[in-house]
Amino acid sequence: MSTAYHPWGRVDADGTVYVRTADGERVIGSWQAGSPEEAIAFYQRKYEALETEVVLLEQRISATDMAPAQAAATVQRLIASLSDANALGDLDGLRVRLERLTEDVGQRREEAKAAREQARVQAKQIKEGIVAEAEQIAAEATHWKSSGERMRELLEEWKAAPHADRAAEALLWKRLSAARNAFTKRRKAFFATLEAEREDVRARKESLCAEAEALSGSADWGPTTSAFRELMRKWKDAGRADREAETELWKRFRAAQDKFFTARAEVFSAKDAALREHAEAKQQLLDQAQALLPVTDNRAARSALRGIQERWEQIGAVPRDSREHLESGLRRVEEAVRKAEETQWRRSNPEALARAEGTVAQLRTTIAQLEDRLAKARELGDTRAVHNAEEALTARRAWLEEAEHTLAEFSSLPQGGRPPWNPPHARCGTYRSTTRSGGRRPPRPGGLAGHAGDVVDAVDGANGAQHVAEVLGIAHLEREAADRHPVPAGRHRGGQDVDVLVGQHPGHVGEQPGPVERLHLDGDQEHRALGRGPVDLDHPLALGLA
Repeated sequence: MSTAYHPWGRVDADGTVYVRTADGERVIGSWQAGSPEEAIAFYQRKYEALETEVVLLEQRISATDMAPAQAAATVQRLIASLSDANALGDLDGLRVRLERLTEDVGQRREEAKAAREQARVQAKQIKEGIVAEAEQIAAEATHWKSSGERMRELLEEWKAAPHADRAAEALLWKRLSAARNAFTKRRKAFFATLEAEREDVRARKESLCAEAEALSGSADWGPTTSAFRELMRKWKDAGRADREAETELWKRFRAAQDKFFTARAEVFSAKDAALREHAEAKQQLLDQAQALLPVTDNRAARSALRGIQERWEQIGAVPRDSREHLESGLRRVEEAVRKAEETQWRRSNPEALARAEGTVAQLRTTIAQLEDRLAKARELGDTRAVHNAEEALTARRAWLEEAEHTLAEFSSLPQGGRPPWNPPHARCGTYRSTTRSGGRRPPRPGGLAGHAGDVVDAVDGANGAQHVAEVLGIAHLEREAADRHPVPAGRHRGGQDVDVLVGQHPGHVGEQPGPVERLHLDGDQEHRALGRGPVDLDHPLALGLA
């Protein structure tokens, strides 16, 4: 047989196969079946098989989560096999690669150890949280159903959690077991107490049912209704018995209530029917009363209303939902009749008629005096005095026309007596001040000069709240001038004027201190009064302004 050579070995002439390593040549076999080339190829294939194992191991270690212990065992097995491997190749190179894998596996082992330690720490934290929640539930929980379900969930979480350090986990498990036992004891103690309380509630509610059944046949509707209301309050305050007893007792209590209130409703329904008939009768009377409006004949309206009121009282009560409508409707009719009588009384007051006549007489006297003064001024040729006197006469004649018109109205009214009731309390006299622009101004010191007096209401001190009519036409006459000059010169004497209120509607006036002897007016104010008359009969006719 010939000799054959390979980079990592040779085949001798007698068929012996050698492999070359760092330690020298080593016999790996004897080849007698063929040529030396075939022997080299055969042993080279064995090397390739070893190399394939090493490559696969490298890939598994680098690309997968192969356990470090398993990887170390595989590496040591392959290293041991290289010592007597019957393979032709770079066995030293494979050894170097396997030794490098040993270092990698050692590093992986340290990393795995650190990961396991971290997992144990996390597992301990998770289980400590589970134990802490369980202990809180055991100490504080009062919602037993939901708390019991949560305890079961915590136990399942404990089982699913990773294992911690053995000693720490054993201690945590003892705490969890103690918390579960404490919760169970508290729940049993609570329900034992609750059972005793429910038995006491059941006894009290049986007593309430007995009372309700005793009252169910009563016909004393008011007190019995209050008694049932009190029983219901006690029922709610008593608490709850066990479910079965609670249901049975409530049926008894409700049946007693229904029996009483059904009988009460039947009686009240009959009463309501009678009250509805009363309401219909009162509605007819209300229609008759409303037909009296507007009032044209006070005496007839009062007589008819009095009859309606008597029949109204005889009819009696009405349903609550109709009461306000009917009563308010009749009150409106009574108020309208009262106001009509009051208005008639005010307009027919003889005192107001006398004051109106006095006002007309005063104005006529003043006009006569002004005519005399006008004639004297013309004789003297005093142009200014003539002009002022003419303006004063024009103003007084306008006032006289309004006063005579008001007196005519008084004279045309029938003279009636007082109304059958007392009118509302009179208010003290109120005056309105009129300025040149038609607005208001404060009163001057020392009197009422320069103000239009609109007397609204007054009280007769001698007769109490005596109701007297307001003078129609002339409400108030202010004081005459201090110097008695008929037409004071200049505008600085405006405080000596007279304001007259000409009105269509009556009011209330009090006693006047005495008749006004003379009326005076500034010349410029007379001119202004002629240029601006009252828009309405109720507006003040400002005859003297400051």
